[in-house]
Amino acid sequence: MDRRFASVFVTLGSLSCANGSTVKDPWTELCAAATIEENQAVIPIDRYCQHFECPDNLTNYEAYFTTCDSPTDEYPVCAWEREVGCGVVQITRPDDESSFYAIAFNASDGSLLGFIQSSDSSLRRCGAFDYRVGRFKDYSYRRDPPCESVEKSNCCHRDPPHEW
Repeated sequence: MDRRFASVFVTLGSLSCANGSTVKDPWTELCAAATIEENQAVIPIDRYCQHFECPDNLTNYEAYFTTCDSPTDEYPVCAWEREVGCGVVQITRPDDESSFYAIAFNASDGSLLGFIQSSDSSLRRCGAFDYRVGRFKDYSYRRDPPCESVEKSNCCHRDPPHEW
């Protein structure tokens, strides 16, 4: 697996640092820059991506999948849910019911809008229960009012499940 986007696929405990980041514990700086909204740390995307690898656009992110038009949701390989609607492309990682990870891109230009990481138990980042990177917060499960037209498909990851 190409490690450039490793932070997108692995758990919090093993996030890889961005090339060139020399900060031993980037969370001190990230938490200083974060705001807390409804017990969720909101970390500026530019700051986060200085310390951790981030996908630069939707095309490069989707290159990690063999397809994003799978008719099956075979767990775990093809269980990455892709939703397109209201100007957003959101991809949600297959997790158990106790955790959630989704990444969002602008549907028009493919730019990274942000991502969210949450769990039933506190992630203990920045004194908040969970966190999101970037100001974007209209993830499909939270959108109010809901998006009227959403196209759903599944993405199939290239790597064996044990590597992500």
